[in-house]
Amino acid sequence: MHSVRNQCARVYTHTHTHTRLHGQVARNTEEKVRVLHRWVCDNISYNVEGLRSGNYGDTSADGVLRSRGGVCSGYATLFSALCREAGIEQREVSGVAKGSMWEGKQLCQ
Repeated sequence: MHSVRNQCARVYTHTHTHTRLHGQVARNTEEKVRVLHRWVCDNISYNVEGLRSGNYGDTSADGVLRSRGGVCSGYATLFSALCREAGIEQREVSGVAKGSMWEGKQLCQ
């Protein structure tokens, strides 16, 4: 867990510095969330082959950061870890596509 914390902290620091370079500063929680979301979208690839084969790979935050790829649960786990490191309260929600079933659960806090 310690390595995930360090990696997530580096990601948050990188994104905060990056936004400053473009004249933007994350001043509130909503802006921090957007910065983190943007980083994940720009830096993590969706593992389509893993989804199709059922071999999702390592969906932990550390695994997704290392491989720079993941399926939905990996994206959610990574985003949750980034939010925790940025001091943002968050909830991870699991479910299936097409709205047929979902289960909300608060993983942290």
